[in-house]
Amino acid sequence: MVYDPKLLILALNQPQSRRLLCQEGYAEPTFENLPALLGLLAKRMQQGSFPHEIGLFLGYPPEDVDGFIRHGGRRYRLAGPWKVYGSVARAKKLFGAYDACRATYLARCCSLNSLAEVLAAGQ
Repeated sequence: MVYDPKLLILALNQPQSRRLLCQEGYAEPTFENLPALLGLLAKRMQQGSFPHEIGLFLGYPPEDVDGFIRHGGRRYRLAGPWKVYGSVARAKKLFGAYDACRATYLARCCSLNSLAEVLAAGQ
């Protein structure tokens, strides 16, 4: 997994994200606890059940992750890369941003030699 620790901690420290992580048994999201947070997520993924809180680590809006958990994947307002329970307009913008990012990095992967070069090209 490739991530920016500063951006990940920023996402995980949103109030609703912190609450969801706490409910799911995660430690407080700090730089010091980041290895433990990712370790628990990896452990849950290896256990065979899908940890829905992974959406928080992927940058999905916390209200959508919370809605998915509460509604069991039903009664969503929009489906795309994830199921939307909050703002449809915000989600559509994020879907577009994710698509653009994916396309950019796929193009870079085809033209550059290493992951380090791909990531450096995005700086």
